[in-house]
Amino acid sequence: MKQMKQMKRKFNQFVALFALMLLTLGLVTSVQAKEKRSLEDSVAHHRAMEAITWSIPLVSSKMMRDGLKQDAGVGLNDVAYFSEIQNWKIDFTTNNNTTPYIHFFWNAEKEPIVIEIPPSTKDVGLVGTLLDFWQRSMIAVGASGYDGGRGGKYLIMSPDYQGSYPEGYTAVYQKTFNGSATLRPIIKDTSPATLKKVTAFVKGIKVYPLSKAKNPPATRHIDIFDKKINGLPPFNASYYKELNEILQEEKIEEKDLTFLGVLKSIGIEKGAPYNPDKNQIKMFDAAAKDAQTYLRESYLERAAPRFYDDRQWTNAVPKSAVMSFMNWQFPSHVNYDERGAGYFGFYTSFIKLGTASFYLKVARDNKAKRLNGSNTYKLTVPAKVPMRDFWSVIAYETEDATWIDNVPKAGVASIDKGVTTNSDGTVDIYFSARPPKGKEANWVPTAAGENFFLFFRMYGPEKAVFDKSWKLNDLVKVD
Repeated sequence: MKQMKQMKRKFNQFVALFALMLLTLGLVTSVQAKEKRSLEDSVAHHRAMEAITWSIPLVSSKMMRDGLKQDAGVGLNDVAYFSEIQNWKIDFTTNNNTTPYIHFFWNAEKEPIVIEIPPSTKDVGLVGTLLDFWQRSMIAVGASGYDGGRGGKYLIMSPDYQGSYPEGYTAVYQKTFNGSATLRPIIKDTSPATLKKVTAFVKGIKVYPLSKAKNPPATRHIDIFDKKINGLPPFNASYYKELNEILQEEKIEEKDLTFLGVLKSIGIEKGAPYNPDKNQIKMFDAAAKDAQTYLRESYLERAAPRFYDDRQWTNAVPKSAVMSFMNWQFPSHVNYDERGAGYFGFYTSFIKLGTASFYLKVARDNKAKRLNGSNTYKLTVPAKVPMRDFWSVIAYETEDATWIDNVPKAGVASIDKGVTTNSDGTVDIYFSARPPKGKEANWVPTAAGENFFLFFRMYGPEKAVFDKSWKLNDLVKVD
């Protein structure tokens, strides 16, 4: 009996030990599974962030096109214009307030598209570039472009087009099916009389398919002034839905195949359905928010070096963009990191900057503190700004690089009526949520509690801008 009890006790000890071993093994397996899931989740989150950095110029083009369609009824081959200078209701990145923009989009997948640019007049010229959907410059048009202000017919052909075309056209081959133009009229002022002339000029722009060239259909010209239009990429899970849609629609280039492999790993694949589950949507929301923060800080701080050694101002366009004629492509690589930062902050329409205009950007005051709308700042613009035309300074929200909402004006320009100049030729500009008494004409509105940044634009910049013998002052907090 005693022996049986000992055997039973040993058996129970063995069972307990075996159970402990199983439990330990289960815990180890569980920890390993959690570690594996954590690693996989981290990789997916990182890849989703990179997807935005890589694709933002493409998705921004789609959002501009779709926003104009949804909010203003502007379709393909329609020409959108502003009968008056645009205001804060237009949610496009870093607009200016000194010229009324012109926007239009086309799709050349099925056949070539004809774009007719009218000749410049003595009162209205044109500057800008035709872009593919990655916002790569194809050809400049207008006074400083290929036609030299004489006007002309441009024939846009897709990468798959194999046909011929008649004489009388400037051939433009694009690498995507979709394309766009954001053009700027060249005008002396923004008076009602001048803006009427701009409207008449815009109505000479025509966009139609080549098959209709003998009897072109009337181009619709749609006034979008004072309409609330959202043309911004959404920094949440819906960004990836938009990315999937444009990838299904667009031509895939060989250079993008590696990154399409990255997208496939997070559920976005050419020719396949897009069905993210709840966990993916949650991850996409978090990744998009992190990507927005990364791109914003890159654009404001990292992508462009200081323009002056002793001041806060930077070049508004990353150096890699200027060096690559706004295509971001070099013999050894495509600088998609700085490209992503750049397209967070602007929608480009130039092949190069520095001839017709030059922009500086700043997000900090002279003490290196972030500009905030709860404070009042003063910018003293030195006398004799080296330019042929005029300068302007505009405030933008740091969150999405658009004009500040619900403000009576976006900025101040040297050609604005009522702007006062000091006796020494300098001009003091004030930035605050409320105008300093008696300084309304020299005031740029901000939003209390919100960070902002500035563009200082010089139109017709001259040598002293670039050799820095003339320097723009930093902003100084005055309250």
